[in-house]
Amino acid sequence: MNNQEQRKLEIEENEMSTITPYLTEEEQVEWIEEIKATDKLWVTGYEGEDAYGIGPYVTFYIYHSAEEASQLITQFVEIFNEFNQIKNEEWVSFKHPVKDIFIKAENAQTLLEDLEQTCQRQYTRDDFLSFAATASDDTEISSAVWATYFRVTPYSDTYSVLKMNFRYAWYKESEENKEKWHRFVERCIDKLKPRHAYSGFEIAQAASLHLGSYEINSLEKIVTQAFYGVDIDHPSFNGSNTHDDPDGYVNERKLGSGVRTPVWSFLLDPYWITKLNKTAEEIKAYFSCFKEVEVKEIEYPENQTGLWIRLGELAMYPVEDGVPVLPIYANALIKPIRCDELKLVGYAQWDDDPNEHLSYDEGIAWMRRFDEDSSWPEGKRVNKVNGLSLEEEKLKEKGGALCPQTGYWQTPARPDLRQYFEQGEILPTFSELDWGEVYWYWAGRE
Repeated sequence: MNNQEQRKLEIEENEMSTITPYLTEEEQVEWIEEIKATDKLWVTGYEGEDAYGIGPYVTFYIYHSAEEASQLITQFVEIFNEFNQIKNEEWVSFKHPVKDIFIKAENAQTLLEDLEQTCQRQYTRDDFLSFAATASDDTEISSAVWATYFRVTPYSDTYSVLKMNFRYAWYKESEENKEKWHRFVERCIDKLKPRHAYSGFEIAQAASLHLGSYEINSLEKIVTQAFYGVDIDHPSFNGSNTHDDPDGYVNERKLGSGVRTPVWSFLLDPYWITKLNKTAEEIKAYFSCFKEVEVKEIEYPENQTGLWIRLGELAMYPVEDGVPVLPIYANALIKPIRCDELKLVGYAQWDDDPNEHLSYDEGIAWMRRFDEDSSWPEGKRVNKVNGLSLEEEKLKEKGGALCPQTGYWQTPARPDLRQYFEQGEILPTFSELDWGEVYWYWAGRE
């Protein structure tokens, strides 16, 4: 039996059919509408079994030496203890770092009292460590509203990872909670000095250990068609790198090849700032025209500076509302170092499988969804500058060309600007912004 046949059998045994869709078209529509209508964890699946929903997360990818692993374990446990004080619900279960099984919270008192020592001993024995905790109110191992997972490895070609899911309803409850969360994340970055860090909405999965499962891959295909603000974060199969390859080889399908498409909050550490060929001050100036964008400096060794960038409010960005301006602006900045070919799914589809995943080409198109020439999702895209679908856009012109019609024009390169041009005038390119190709959109005569 080959791997594909084996996985197909596993899914059938777990009641996810490869003949009928996981969610029918009607169920998909209902699920998407529920996501838009509520600020809770939006869950689909079977009660008491694996259930999946959309929720916010933050993930840190740490590039470190084998000698630094012990210190990193200490830091992960310290962050877990602080996270434990922030959440407003009790843990339900834990993945034991030694036994590699989930145990009930009531049986975990000894583990928690001796967590760091247990983790250190496990790492010393096996050169590997993983730990998870979940406070899910739906099922023990999936779609946790509060969850954490960390993994430590001694190999320089694999990032160690810390991932946390947090309850969106708690986050939105008050400005105090938002501020508490943001300062906590900044302390995590300052402590860990990660190579990558991202935060936004995803199919909640941190503690399920289904990182990149068949079901999650199917749901990701559905939500990427409906929301620009969904993210895809799978440390289990994209959290590696070729930074130290002696031949200079770069694996374009792994996260070490570049920065992932920013949606809400993302990190530019000194390594990526250097690759971008910019200074921290230049990047801060780039975002200075947006009052809602917050850029925090993070001190790195050797007097270097990293930047943690938050693009306004956490949002799902439904496709029908148009392409959001802030992600457009951020992605124009990082485009030269973006990892467009990042592996996004864990399992390939087989013939006649009704549960679609993002194909390789679709994954690239999704990573490029904020680019000026993108059409993602095909047939649904609306440009927020002029409110027209791509199919309806008749008056769009590239910077440097002659204005085809007298009136007002707008560009995502300067979203605060609505400028009047006479027919035949040269449309500006704003080369000083390092935006890349600038396009102007017709905005009316008045």
